[in-house]
Amino acid sequence: MKKTISYIILAIFVLLFFLSIFYQVQETQVAVVTQFGRPVRAVEASGLRYKLPYPFQRVTKYDSRLLTFDPQSSEFLTKDKKNLIIDAFILWRISDPIKFKVSVADRYGAEARLADLLYSALGTQIGTAPFHELISDVPGEQRLAEICKVIQEGCNEIAMENYGIEVKRTLIKRITYPPQNRVAVFERMKAERGRIARRYRSEGEESAQKIRSDADLEAALLLAEANQQAIIISGDGEAKAANIYRKAIQKDPEFYRFLRSLDAYNKFMTDRTIIVLPNDSELLQVLRDGPP
Repeated sequence: MKKTISYIILAIFVLLFFLSIFYQVQETQVAVVTQFGRPVRAVEASGLRYKLPYPFQRVTKYDSRLLTFDPQSSEFLTKDKKNLIIDAFILWRISDPIKFKVSVADRYGAEARLADLLYSALGTQIGTAPFHELISDVPGEQRLAEICKVIQEGCNEIAMENYGIEVKRTLIKRITYPPQNRVAVFERMKAERGRIARRYRSEGEESAQKIRSDADLEAALLLAEANQQAIIISGDGEAKAANIYRKAIQKDPEFYRFLRSLDAYNKFMTDRTIIVLPNDSELLQVLRDGPP
């Protein structure tokens, strides 16, 4: 029985020994082997590896994939003195595992250093950029992508040199005003939109007035032309009527005078008309002598 227990204990020690000298690196990992706390080599290829047993050597594994760091948003001042709250994030990965191990030790330490780098770069770039280069609807005026690229290059240079970190991308995902400034900003926006609306209404009224004036002018011209045509037609008619009258008179002057007398009787005589005229009046000739 004692012999069996001894074999079991020996087997356990052998197993622990092998477990202490072999380790596995996954596809998504890099490893750093330290000897008495000092890094001796980095292992970036996946597979089964070996080392000296603990406490001579130890292995620290890190995630080799592209990582996202999204720090707290912070307030910055633009070149034209506008306070903005900017929320940005970093995409990063480990480029030098040994330098990473020595300088920041782990992911939490790395993200603390990256936050300092990001805030510093944001403060520098936002402080030298006017507001319209960050937010603008004018084509070609906004430079947000260029600013993010400059921030990424600055952070990457320092992180690669000091921490063994490669900064792949820095992006600004949100820009807003501080809560204490939002009411005033919204009021300014409303006033600005009101001014634009008044300008549009004024331009519309001006255009409408111009259209009405053009229409009135066109109507006046059409009426004048129509009146001119009416006068010409009326004049032609009167001229033709006068010509007809002239020809009729020339054919039978006496009959024409007879008709004119009848027209005169029709205009001034009624069943109650009393007229006192001399006997030789031409007006009474028809009544006295009858038709010619």
